[in-house]
Amino acid sequence: MEIAQLLNEIEPKVDPEEKPLPPDGKKRRTRNSRNAGVRQGGGFAMRTELYRRFGVDVLQIPGLEQSGLSLLTELGPDLSRFPTVGQFVSWLALCPDNDKSGNRWWRGSRDVNNRAGQIFRQCAHSLHRNQSQLGVYLRRMKSRLGPQGATIAPARKIATIFGSG
Repeated sequence: MEIAQLLNEIEPKVDPEEKPLPPDGKKRRTRNSRNAGVRQGGGFAMRTELYRRFGVDVLQIPGLEQSGLSLLTELGPDLSRFPTVGQFVSWLALCPDNDKSGNRWWRGSRDVNNRAGQIFRQCAHSLHRNQSQLGVYLRRMKSRLGPQGATIAPARKIATIFGSG
């Protein structure tokens, strides 16, 4: 499989034999086992491979169940170019942009074309009917901020969890 060959070229951060993969906390993983275990036909375990490359069990973060491989291709396995999580979130354009024009403050999100930031926004948008704490946070922010702010706020939290791991 081509994906498995390309993943083998990336330097692993964690050896699962030395530091084993944490137990799977997702309830529905058995029903939707696309990322959970080994695929039929000699595939590979996506969850284990992403854990090996990032050093974090990415698929346990709510909203990132289907986007782990996309994040690996967009960001790469090494996030050391961002010294802090805040700089990582700012690069993704998931933080508010304060701008003063005359006597008025303008607050909103920056216009940046960043595919990794868009992946985090899509992951946050998928939490609308999720019963996790991030899903509850999304619905609360939607009633307070409206649809756009409600998407960016949990996307920032997901990116913070992802970047701090």
